[in-house]
Amino acid sequence: MTRFYEEDKTRLALRGETLHSIEAGHGAAAEMAGAVAPAVVRCHLRTMERLGIEYDLLPAKAKFCT
Repeated sequence: MTRFYEEDKTRLALRGETLHSIEAGHGAAAEMAGAVAPAVVRCHLRTMERLGIEYDLLPAKAKFCT
């Protein structure tokens, strides 16, 4: 990814705009992130279960950030 951003500096701005949209919950990127993020967490938790690793607490970032 580093090369991707180095090749065209305007891509950094696009990345920033996309992250802001996701955090604000607006637009197609936020909609996609809303579907992808829970799937990634489920896969992560299944992997941890297979490895015998348990969480006492898995906090959601949104609950702690205002």
